[in-house]
Amino acid sequence: MGMKEDIISAVGEKTLTYRGLIDTIVRMYGEEDGKGGTYMDGDSLHSYMCNLLGEDLTCAANAIHNCPMASKKLKVIYNTVDGAFIQTV
Repeated sequence: MGMKEDIISAVGEKTLTYRGLIDTIVRMYGEEDGKGGTYMDGDSLHSYMCNLLGEDLTCAANAIHNCPMASKKLKVIYNTVDGAFIQTV
């Protein structure tokens, strides 16, 4: 089963925010932290995101997500069926 199918298995066919997608990937593929949570280092997360979204969209999504001015105008959405897209707020 591929990552897209794993995500559908975990959350169903629905739309996730970019933060929700990150949280889902960390929960599914991360390591337990001993306190009931999971974690993943940045390089591993970047690798998973690039595998799912491609390098260009991952870089654009990170820039939007991490820039307060950009995130006021744009948001990144991941639909488990249709994939990721950027839309205006």
